[in-house]
Amino acid sequence: MDHRYEKHFPQKMNMGLPIIEIEGEIIPSTVMICFTCQGRGSHVNPDIDSHGITAGEMSELGEDFQESYFSGVYDVDCAQCKGNKVIAVVNHNACNIRQLALVTEEQEWIDRENEARSMREKGIEY
Repeated sequence: MDHRYEKHFPQKMNMGLPIIEIEGEIIPSTVMICFTCQGRGSHVNPDIDSHGITAGEMSELGEDFQESYFSGVYDVDCAQCKGNKVIAVVNHNACNIRQLALVTEEQEWIDRENEARSMREKGIEY
């Protein structure tokens, strides 16, 4: 599955930094470089290459496409960090019991959503 389509913890910006808020509660978190775009703030639009482009296909698409592709013409803001280059990651050690329960519940929902998307992409009813 193309990770650019995956669901993640909901992020908000607070004083220029991403935070995680679940059911109105700010979840203790740390900031790290976005793993989806590797801190670039953008990535190629998944509609262009979500299933990969082989060297042969790239050659068939021609030099104009290759130049556009590698120069960022087909880039979009990162689906995960929304162009901010960093994301908030839950700091489990700093969470209280209620926050851990919220995080666990949210993660289970996210995992189910990602699994359902993956199954649909494979043509399997879920």
